[in-house]
Amino acid sequence: MQKPNDNGVTGTLHHQVSVLESELRCAVVYARSGTILRYGPDLLGHATHQVTGQLPCDGIMVQGGIDDATLQDTVVIDISQAILGQLQTNGACIDSVASQLALSTRTLQRRLGERGLSYSSLVTALRQSRSKYLLINSELSIDQIAAQLGYVSASAFGAAFRRWWGESPARYRRLHGKFKDVDS
Repeated sequence: MQKPNDNGVTGTLHHQVSVLESELRCAVVYARSGTILRYGPDLLGHATHQVTGQLPCDGIMVQGGIDDATLQDTVVIDISQAILGQLQTNGACIDSVASQLALSTRTLQRRLGERGLSYSSLVTALRQSRSKYLLINSELSIDQIAAQLGYVSASAFGAAFRRWWGESPARYRRLHGKFKDVDS
């Protein structure tokens, strides 16, 4: 078994190593016994102060009623990666995501249903998680974040964000973001 560096990842996470390494910004090392995420003290210290409770390099970690066991399920990971990859280009329509995964739409729905999820609830949870992550950790404008999340406009994204979290994306960024003056 290979040993990861301080910010490395060990385990069977996903079949697309380059996608993971790009998202996680660290090396991905495969091993036999599950998944271990290792973070250096500086990264872990930052993560504990985030309101979201997510680690900054997550990419697919979500909240919104989805339990940890479900998040570690490789089927959910694969579907989540496909959704995140397609949000900006086509809003991650279910037919397109199913096609990318070489599944019928019904099979994709059934596999999520077996795990207590619906497609729309997973898309919403990913958008919620990703929106907070991007507002906290990126210099992207609200318009750019809205586009990355598959919204037709910043106002549509803002309305969804206010419905989820009770405040505007700009206010959330001012209170929690590393780049507080991006949208000023």
